Amino acid sequence: MSETEISGVVIKVNKIFNVNSNILLDIQTQNEIIQCQYIPELNKYLSTLKPDDYKKFKKAKYNMNPVNVGDMILGFVDQNNFFVRQPYINISVNEENITHFLVTALKGRINIEDLYNKLNVAAFNSGYGRSVDSVRKDTSLTVSKRIMTYLCDLSNKYAKNKDSEIVYELKNLIGLKAPQVNSLLIWWYDSVYKRSLTLMGIADEMIENSNKDIDEIAQICNDNPYKIASIPINICCGIMVSKCKKIDNEQVKCGEIVRIIYDNLKNKGWTSTPLWMLRKNFNDLFLYKDKLIEEYECVFVHENQDLVYLKYIYDIENYVCNFLNERIIKTSDEYKNFKKTEEEYILKTLTEEQKNAIQSTIYHRISILTGGPGTGKCFEKGTEILMFNGKIKKIENIKEGEIVMGEDSNPKNVLNVTQGRSLMYEIRPSEGKSFTCNGEHILTLKGFQPFCLNKKNKYIIYYTRNGLKKKRTFLIKKEAYNFLNNLKEDIFDISVLDYLKVKNKNFMYLFHNSIKFPEKEVSENVYIKGYKGEIEKNYLINTEKIRLKLLAGLIDRYGIINIKDIEFDEIKLFKNLEFLSATLGYISSRKNNKLYISGNNLNNIPTLLKKLPSSYINLTFTIREKEIDNYYGFELDGNGRFVLATGLVTHNSSVIKEIVNNLDKRNIKYVIASFTGKAVSRVNQILGKKIATTLDRIILSPFKEKFKYLIIDETSMVTIELFYRFIIKFKGNYKIIIIGDVNQLQPISWGCFMKEIMKCRRIPIYRLNTNHRIVKHNLQSFDNKEPDNIAPGDINFDRVILKNLEKMVNPQRNFNVPVEFESGLGFYVLEGGIENIELILNGLFNADVDVSDICIFCPYNDCLDQLNIIVQNIFLKNAKFINKNNKIWKIGDRVMLVENYYDDDVTIYNGDEGYIKKFEENGILVKTLDGEEYLFLFENSEEKNQLNINLLIHSFAISISRAQGSECKIGIVYNPYREKNNFLTNELFYVGFSRPKRVCYVTGNIEAIKKATTVRQKYKYDSLGCKLYKLKNKEKEEYMNNLTVENLVFSGEVTNNLIAAEYDDFDPDDF
Repeated sequence: MSETEISGVVIKVNKIFNVNSNILLDIQTQNEIIQCQYIPELNKYLSTLKPDDYKKFKKAKYNMNPVNVGDMILGFVDQNNFFVRQPYINISVNEENITHFLVTALKGRINIEDLYNKLNVAAFNSGYGRSVDSVRKDTSLTVSKRIMTYLCDLSNKYAKNKDSEIVYELKNLIGLKAPQVNSLLIWWYDSVYKRSLTLMGIADEMIENSNKDIDEIAQICNDNPYKIASIPINICCGIMVSKCKKIDNEQVKCGEIVRIIYDNLKNKGWTSTPLWMLRKNFNDLFLYKDKLIEEYECVFVHENQDLVYLKYIYDIENYVCNFLNERIIKTSDEYKNFKKTEEEYILKTLTEEQKNAIQSTIYHRISILTGGPGTGKCFEKGTEILMFNGKIKKIENIKEGEIVMGEDSNPKNVLNVTQGRSLMYEIRPSEGKSFTCNGEHILTLKGFQPFCLNKKNKYIIYYTRNGLKKKRTFLIKKEAYNFLNNLKEDIFDISVLDYLKVKNKNFMYLFHNSIKFPEKEVSENVYIKGYKGEIEKNYLINTEKIRLKLLAGLIDRYGIINIKDIEFDEIKLFKNLEFLSATLGYISSRKNNKLYISGNNLNNIPTLLKKLPSSYINLTFTIREKEIDNYYGFELDGNGRFVLATGLVTHNSSVIKEIVNNLDKRNIKYVIASFTGKAVSRVNQILGKKIATTLDRIILSPFKEKFKYLIIDETSMVTIELFYRFIIKFKGNYKIIIIGDVNQLQPISWGCFMKEIMKCRRIPIYRLNTNHRIVKHNLQSFDNKEPDNIAPGDINFDRVILKNLEKMVNPQRNFNVPVEFESGLGFYVLEGGIENIELILNGLFNADVDVSDICIFCPYNDCLDQLNIIVQNIFLKNAKFINKNNKIWKIGDRVMLVENYYDDDVTIYNGDEGYIKKFEENGILVKTLDGEEYLFLFENSEEKNQLNINLLIHSFAISISRAQGSECKIGIVYNPYREKNNFLTNELFYVGFSRPKRVCYVTGNIEAIKKATTVRQKYKYDSLGCKLYKLKNKEKEEYMNNLTVENLVFSGEVTNNLIAAEYDDFDPDDF
């Protein structure tokens, strides 16, 4: 069959509605107009190209369709003028086409001639058409080419970083509004700049993954498209045919090799491919090695393993490696000045473990903090705590959300609870009941009462500061007493371990305080009630005046007055006497079936028959080391001080907030970032201010301020490439704090950043092993109709969730053997189908559990709609609803944003959640968890700068992968019965089981879950950790390890264990 070459400009396009949907083209060649027929089916990619097709070509527009008027076309036709193969089509640059594009992009009443001239001036003044700096900027540019090149370059820059400065600069030059410029640049990039590649069948994903600019891709495709690994082989063949180029077998072979490396990168997350794997598929690999290196940008590495990289991946990994290595080994004179800074900002509310973590952020240029956020550790089991309502509760029974009594008689909310094992210490007061806690527990102590001595016409004021004796001398009496009267009571916090290091403890005493209860009406004479020994709750939990009268009656009838205390032997009264003593600021102790009350100002008790002793007692104490045992504790709001049942004031502690607080107090600038919007929202909620952002957001933002610290949360999800993009933009001399849990899901993309840097054995790792997400709690029994194994009635849940999680991540366990989950006491395993979900939810509904406390986690997406409907039908049965986009939306629905949304006034992140507050005429009003309200419009919109309900999903039930970074009180992990479950892994269900804070129900295909616990996330060929280890500079490393830290002071004592951070053991098998 004879073929004729056709080359020219398309002047007319008519679609023929026949079986093949042919396109009839009038083509102006050099000599004549020829009418040809073109069948788009020849290009299977372009045949699917429609304005609403987002699968392969995002933002496809009408003018991107295969052929437009003004296009240049090159191809071969048969004797009937049918193109015999896909022709090569390129955009024609002329004034008519440029103006047509501008009108299409702006869609408004625009003076197009004026705009065309202004663009020409702007382009010329920017150097287009008057310099020879690059191929794209030369003196031969016509006006239309100048404008085309100018807008292509600007739109390319804007597409990369969304820099608002580009918009405002162009706005001022051409007189358009900012939204118009934004629309123009986005449209131009998608519909003009990329069009030449789109017409070759090169989709957006291929462009984005090529790591090359569009101009470079086009240039390479003109020569040899096989060099670009992200373009499939069949499309490369089509490009070669359309350009009438001969297909070289060597090109195809090299293309196939490089695409195996690329496929492993994209689909398996491997930064490199083992050489043995490539040789297994290509026996003659080394015949092409030189060509692969020189033309196809491959790098062959021969170290621990023989690996082959794509060059840009190799360069990124090396850059990150060198960046981290510099921070590991580099020292600076700035550390010499830390002593003054530390002494000025002394922190006393931190445990020893937490101080060590905080110090690492100050000292080390890079450090890793892994585990739960904060380790507020406290008492042994059975320690009694005074609740705000006056009740006494054992520490192990306290739940999140309850309210304990603060030292100032104000309520303190329990934010979360914790439990663990540690070396314990017994605190023995000189009088009263002892208690046991761990070494990190914070004691609240006081110094002695200040006083004045007159010696030789000098007035000396003696007082304490943090329990250390001080004095100040005055010559004038009035000045001395003014100073004395203005001294505040010396009350301070110090951990048990820090207290043991203090040399002079002579003036450190346990702090007692009286409690103020609100006044309640009493029916009888209070004193008489006490005298009769008839003590009721309303009398005990009442004002100080009422309690003093009650105690006076008890003393006059039952008390024996000693020199320093009051003695009782009526055993039935002991419990009430101890409560009165503790809440009035006195001290009680039991000895030989007798109760003794002592303390300051006993003579303030209004007895009628007996005279009471007047004495002042400073409550000294000793500390005795005990054995390793369980401890229980909780985190509070406010200053963290609360009251034991004995009346002693004590403290709780945490660490995440303290890192930021520590930097704030020193006026040190920092950046807090995370991978997901969900994690960012959680961090902002913890800190109480919106200062965290996603890494992507800050990379694309115009933010250019210098900072001293980078804090990355949820780092397990961060890729090496994302970290690289950050450090490329921010090249300053800042320190890095890495926070995350490596046991969670790895990044989907290539390069497990956190896992790799933990391998290198050179970065200090601070492990905070307490899981604050898991707490003890109780739950009212379900309806009697429900099975007993769904939930126990009104009992305290043990930490079975934590036990099962520890089993899953125990590095010593045999991963060939499934985990046998413990069931009961907060963790319930129920075999069965989706009917179990309804059973559990009905039980929770009948127990008056709020739907906001519940979340369902599922590894599959296809059943989430059904699960959300079940929740709606049970908890929101009678709620007002509407039907939009084939979904039922109800008032009270929990919804989640599925894309990041940014504009000048609003920043909402992918994963942010909220509740539907009400329905407006044009949309749904959603109130987010941080209290902000946003209107999501009903109208469908292709514009990304408009909030609409297409961005929302129901989120009572969400996928486990989407759940990472979130938490809930009651979680249901549902694993449906599926034939294909090979993607289920131990890490996936670790994430699912660790989301609930109180109760976790596990239902569905339990055998598949157990089998999944034997499946680890697939091994990834990453080498960053190995490279970092090999870059170890022994001389500088020894200097760092032997460096003394005498200048680092937190609470008046030198900290000598700063370098005692953990370094993961190096195992060559890891690499």
